[in-house]
Amino acid sequence: MTSRPRFLLASDLDGTLIPPEDSARSRKAVSEFTEAAQAARPGLSLAYVTGRDLALALEGISTWGLPAPDFLACDVGTSVYRRDAGSFVKDGAYAALMHEALGRIESAEVLRLTRDVAGVRPQPQEKQGAHKASFFFPWPERKSAEAEVARRLEEAGVRGDLVVSRDAVTGEGLLDVVPAGGAKDRAVLYLAETLGLPLEAVVFAGDSGNDRTALLCGARAVLVGNASDHVRSGLLEEARSRGVDDRLYLAEGEAADGVIEGLVHWGVVTP
Repeated sequence: MTSRPRFLLASDLDGTLIPPEDSARSRKAVSEFTEAAQAARPGLSLAYVTGRDLALALEGISTWGLPAPDFLACDVGTSVYRRDAGSFVKDGAYAALMHEALGRIESAEVLRLTRDVAGVRPQPQEKQGAHKASFFFPWPERKSAEAEVARRLEEAGVRGDLVVSRDAVTGEGLLDVVPAGGAKDRAVLYLAETLGLPLEAVVFAGDSGNDRTALLCGARAVLVGNASDHVRSGLLEEARSRGVDDRLYLAEGEAADGVIEGLVHWGVVTP
């Protein structure tokens, strides 16, 4: 970027820009998003904020023909990368913040502390991050699973936050332990500060439970139309209680269609 942008779009990937199902319509929507985002540059800076690690994020971008972002916030927002001459370089300052916020430990210690919690099992190694430990659990047991993991961490003095969501395809529970003080929301706020942009100039788009903190962080938000009723109703209720419901747009369009709809609503792109 040669000049400071006027807006930042920070968007989730899976279920948001990358649709839940591959179809001609969804491919067309992604293509339309790409055209709109490219037309808005250089006034629009683009970031993808995802649960994927760097390699999987790059794979998804390539597979779906998404525009190359200026930033990637991977591992549920616990790692940030900047695009530099066509490659992505890890932001060391942000990594140091994450290390401090997790109590100066890494995710391997979290996995050790929780290795025998009933019903909770680690996700594959490629889903783990330096400062993110990820698990599966049976969705009906979410309260007991979350409570027991939280208890183990508290007893060990680990300052982690728990992010709970549900796999839209399998229905299985997903639990991420991330550094205290936020995950995707913290990444979004960090990127806004890095670019020198007020939250009024930042749009975050998402669809699921692990997007909740970023959708409520005070930026202008877009919840795409394929979000579950559970996520939609809970998010709207919490936004009202926090007094930020005027910054939450509930799109009718699904996935990339909903992101474009939200960008038009917030005046970032023209119809």
